[in-house]
Amino acid sequence: MGFPFEALVNSAEVISVSGIQDYYVEDAIISFDDDVQAVDLDIELFVAKPQPELRGLDSLLGRDVLNRLGIGYDFRQRRLWLTR
Repeated sequence: MGFPFEALVNSAEVISVSGIQDYYVEDAIISFDDDVQAVDLDIELFVAKPQPELRGLDSLLGRDVLNRLGIGYDFRQRRLWLTR
């Protein structure tokens, strides 16, 4: 996402399934738009601190986002969608 990590200052330790992880916590607005419906979420965003061993791995949406949305899935059409 191109975060300016040098500008982030709000550190937090978060307990996850893999142990204690270091994050930055920032206020953010996350927008999802599929040309039919737009959804904006005003959240506290947890940004993992850069780690060389994780470089190049895709990020995942966390529970802080997913718990605010409904999720639909159609296996046959290979379609996944989020709703407010």
